[in-house]
Amino acid sequence: MDLILLLTLLAVLTSIIGAALIAVEDRRLGVGLLVAEYASVGGLLTLAGQPGAALSRIGVGACAAAILVITLRRIPPKPRQADPQAPPGRWFRLAASILVIAAAWGLSGSAVSLLPGISRGHAVAGVTLLALGLLHLGLSEDPIRWIFALLTAQLGFEVIYAVLEPSLAVQAILAGVHLGILLVGSDIAVRQWPAVAKGTES
Repeated sequence: MDLILLLTLLAVLTSIIGAALIAVEDRRLGVGLLVAEYASVGGLLTLAGQPGAALSRIGVGACAAAILVITLRRIPPKPRQADPQAPPGRWFRLAASILVIAAAWGLSGSAVSLLPGISRGHAVAGVTLLALGLLHLGLSEDPIRWIFALLTAQLGFEVIYAVLEPSLAVQAILAGVHLGILLVGSDIAVRQWPAVAKGTES
């Protein structure tokens, strides 16, 4: 298969996964979609000739899944009607995601012209994930969704940066940023639960 076509298909798949992560309401399904984001970014980095960076992202994705599953087991499921932090409706979030994807695909051409050496497929995927992460961050007050949002934005940055800077030392630093976001966000989510439960009972 032609490399450009494969990059385009992977960029489209990455955009769909990012939009689905915003639209889905089940946190556990969100963890699966986040892992799929890591896998798609790993595929993009492999096509860019960065197998080491791709493997590191897949490894970090596995760690992210483990940390988030443990965190969600420590947080009892809350009744939907008693959840004051529920994000806007699914269809609203999906429509907003589609608009952001359309804008990001338009802006990716500027990224290609500003950053020589990066392909259009990598620019599309990177800008789209970065924009979707920022959108997700603004749509929710749930710490678990903050983790989804920040990691999505970070992956978008890394799709572009890893192509320009292939150093494994830098990849290790960026992997540490991912783990820091996961650990701090999970701790905030667990610590926030007693306050939320107390507020719903009163």
